Amino acid sequence: MKISLKDIDDIFLALIELDSDKQDYHLSMKEYMACSNKEQLMHTLIGKNSESWQSFKSDLVSYLSKLGFEWKPSQGQGGPMRLTKVYLPSKIGTLLARKIFDTVSEGELTEALSTILPNMVKYLKNDPSILNLSGVRDGFKDFVFNNSTYKFKRGKGNYFYKTKNEFIYYSSDGKQDELGLGNLILEKLEKCLSIEIRHSQFERGGGKLQNYDFVGYKILSDINFDNLEIYTFELKASNTIDSITKAISQAINYKAFSNYAYIVIPMFDYELFHDKDRFETFKQLCHENEIGIITIEFNENNEIKEVYEVTSIAKRELHEKAIIFEILENEDLEACPLCKRIVSRKDRGNCSWLLNINNDSKCMKDLIDNSVSKITLNTLGSLQ
Repeated sequence: MKISLKDIDDIFLALIELDSDKQDYHLSMKEYMACSNKEQLMHTLIGKNSESWQSFKSDLVSYLSKLGFEWKPSQGQGGPMRLTKVYLPSKIGTLLARKIFDTVSEGELTEALSTILPNMVKYLKNDPSILNLSGVRDGFKDFVFNNSTYKFKRGKGNYFYKTKNEFIYYSSDGKQDELGLGNLILEKLEKCLSIEIRHSQFERGGGKLQNYDFVGYKILSDINFDNLEIYTFELKASNTIDSITKAISQAINYKAFSNYAYIVIPMFDYELFHDKDRFETFKQLCHENEIGIITIEFNENNEIKEVYEVTSIAKRELHEKAIIFEILENEDLEACPLCKRIVSRKDRGNCSWLLNINNDSKCMKDLIDNSVSKITLNTLGSLQ
């Protein structure tokens, strides 16, 4: 059955005319008799002329059920028909997306429908719950043009926005740009997990740290000492199947060197990804291999909207602890042997063993180091 947006709205216009007494979604024999000779109205509702009230009820159920209209007839030949639910087909959502794609970048699905199908909204205004939009949503999301499509915002009901489908982040010269993307997300990635992160993509070819796109850490403190939690990240500038497969494989190799290993993939959660079944497979694969997922959400202008954690992971024991010393060295930190805190080498910040000397707080390790240096110098001087 071929159908257009206008056909749907014409059906609701016909129902408005037919359900003329109270527009209470009950069609009575009296209302039918007032319109039975209106050929255009009958053709709109049942596809042909009507012969009787009884045949009209049967034809109405048969004809409009193909478009998702559900009716409940009352007992008795003269009893009314009651409209109980409207499940518009997914094709209506696809047609709606095509209709507004060039002019509407985001909005509420119900508002978009009210503009395109004003008679539907007018007829259902007294009881909007009759309309079920699940099929419309599916068809709306399925429409793709120039690798762009509509998605529904997480936690926002029927609020939609336009976005890319299979996504690749390009530099200004048209090349896939993982380095540029890394620079853009660094601060957002830090905020996402509340950790310190170092971008290591520019330092390829050296030690263990330089295999990751990012390495991050968090200082954990308890009553006795500080410790480091280590995070590693594998970033891809594309959410193609091949890119995601490679990212997971690389992140698995990082597990021995970090408490938490993540892949960072643009446009990669259930609502954003272009292949929902494949997403669930990837998600399960990451779960089995203790790999977390972080995604980067873009708008249609290639601007970052959000960086967020899609799946979290449990902490693993650190098997290769040399990475801790690499991070401490790179960040100009040290694990103080006296106070057992991780402190800055420059100003001894975070030191928990300070002495007040001449109204100034002095780090005990610095005082000991200075004293030892003086004793050593005096000893060497006396020997000369």
